[in-house]
Amino acid sequence: MLRILGSLSKLAVSRAAIPARAFSASAGCYVAAARKTAPARKASTAGRAKSAPKPKPRKAAAKAKPKKAAAKAKPKKAKKAPAPKKAKAKKGPTKAELLEALIKAPPKAPSSYALFVKSVAVTVPAGQPSSIAERSRQYAEKWRKLTDAEKASFQDKARAARAEYEAAARAWWQSADPKLVALENRRRKRQRGPKALLLKNPFAPKRPASGYIMFATEQTELNKHTVPSGIGGMASLMSAVAARWNAMSVSDKEPFARKAAADKIRYQQELKEYYGRAVAAA
Repeated sequence: MLRILGSLSKLAVSRAAIPARAFSASAGCYVAAARKTAPARKASTAGRAKSAPKPKPRKAAAKAKPKKAAAKAKPKKAKKAPAPKKAKAKKGPTKAELLEALIKAPPKAPSSYALFVKSVAVTVPAGQPSSIAERSRQYAEKWRKLTDAEKASFQDKARAARAEYEAAARAWWQSADPKLVALENRRRKRQRGPKALLLKNPFAPKRPASGYIMFATEQTELNKHTVPSGIGGMASLMSAVAARWNAMSVSDKEPFARKAAADKIRYQQELKEYYGRAVAAA
């Protein structure tokens, strides 16, 4: 078996060594055929690095343009002197100035005791107590020890000061604008709250009372001797008056309503006489 295989392999080698032949009609015999050559494979460009681009030739540097000659500096013009500002015409007083004038109302007149304390405080020796409460107690004791004749001089001075104050205050209140007074009072309330000291005209006509106020005044006068003294007794009386008013019918309240309407007419007339013109009731 091995011999057969060896002979077959030798036969195959000998055939491969023999060149292929083709019959030539012109020659009338077999001649060796020309071997076909395989076409040359095209070079694959995939995966090959691209050739670096050739550097472009540098252009010649552009010639620097000659700089223009610097323009000659122009002479600066002389600045004109600022024109003097025209003085603004002074207007009337502003609202703030008017309110400031309202604050400077005439001060109240001192009492006879205040005049006494002022005179005693000037003559007090240097060793007086530093406590204000202690000094006030001493002033009160001295005032009580004075005789009526000694107090009369301070009382006369107080009456003269009060008369002077009333004349100045009456003139000031008559010249004051009620709208500005109301504006100043609103400003004081806004700044100081409920403890603000408001401007009140003591010479202005008394405001009209409502029907309930007239009823409460009447009931207080009738029952003030039957209630205990003090704040508690008055508070209980006012509570009883309010309950009685709420329980009254419209016909029972009618007399007090008529009185209130008449009082309102009185107030409007007195306002007109006091200010010299019609003034809306605030």
